[in-house]
Amino acid sequence: MSGKIPVFYDEGHVLHDPKTFEAVERAINIHRRLQNEPSQYFIQDPFLLSMEHLLLIQNQDYVDYLRDLCSELKDGELHHCEIFAYDRKRKPKTLKGQIGWYCYEATTGVCKYTYQASLNAVYCALSGASILKGSNSTLRKGEEHQLVYSLCRPPGHHATRDRFGGYCYFNNAAIAANYLTFQFPDQMKEQKRRVVVLDIDFHGGNGTQEIFYERDDVFVVSIHGHPDEWLGELYFWGFEDEVGEGKGKGFNLNLPIRAEQKKVDYPIYKPVLISALKRCQEFNPDFLVISWGVDTSVHDSLGIFSLTDEDYFSIGKEIKSALPIPTLVVQEGGYHEHLGECTHQFLQGLKQ
Repeated sequence: MSGKIPVFYDEGHVLHDPKTFEAVERAINIHRRLQNEPSQYFIQDPFLLSMEHLLLIQNQDYVDYLRDLCSELKDGELHHCEIFAYDRKRKPKTLKGQIGWYCYEATTGVCKYTYQASLNAVYCALSGASILKGSNSTLRKGEEHQLVYSLCRPPGHHATRDRFGGYCYFNNAAIAANYLTFQFPDQMKEQKRRVVVLDIDFHGGNGTQEIFYERDDVFVVSIHGHPDEWLGELYFWGFEDEVGEGKGKGFNLNLPIRAEQKKVDYPIYKPVLISALKRCQEFNPDFLVISWGVDTSVHDSLGIFSLTDEDYFSIGKEIKSALPIPTLVVQEGGYHEHLGECTHQFLQGLKQ
């Protein structure tokens, strides 16, 4: 296993089939590509199955709701939200009716296996965090790595504390980042560590932003398509003036890129990345969590950037050069057939 990048993957994700762009084939594509490089990757099941760490980020009421709704649904049934509780004054009595209380957009459905797949994705992220060098976890004594990849599906960065959307149900990266703030994570004691969450998905990580918006121990940095130029949740979040509040003021950084009829290729993207990395260095973090979205690819129909497969190697290399600290990569978006190759290139760049 020496020199190999640990990869955490749960094959049970295939049961979660929301009939959207966030398809089963996404994770299979990445898994297959990495499996073809046995000298580079060690693929394993998650082992840290902690509800306690999940509940430090996700509200208990919301977690219970998703569990109970999924248990009520039949095989093959997909439940969507049609009416939203915009003022949240009165909760409907039925589980199906309550979906408008816990969901903030209409494209993200729930099936019978959504809860379990989402839980397993969290376990992949936590397992990866626990074996980072310096994590101080003793669950796998003596096993420490500088770089770990958690192949999470469903993704998580659009999930808030108590709502789902953007194909995300639990915020895998936020849960892992919070885990890493603990000096002694196994006992959940002494939150003294500083963590950067660098989100490079095409869509801004609004859930991660909300979760850490009033904290100063987690610096959330997001490079994404400009909210004025794209659809979905980006109409409302991801602007430059969203910098955090209270204790967290100055610890949220959005760097949206405008396309303005131009192709956002690597020469345009790179200066923004360098600027983000400088701000990350100033924070002096102990750990780096990367929300890894591949919808910035030239092959992706849900983004309008034009990064090539090889560009991701360069991006990984730039990140590693600026932040040579223990790094967890958590899978987010990406909706095309080059997901596996892009991910391989990125991880190899980070490994340099």
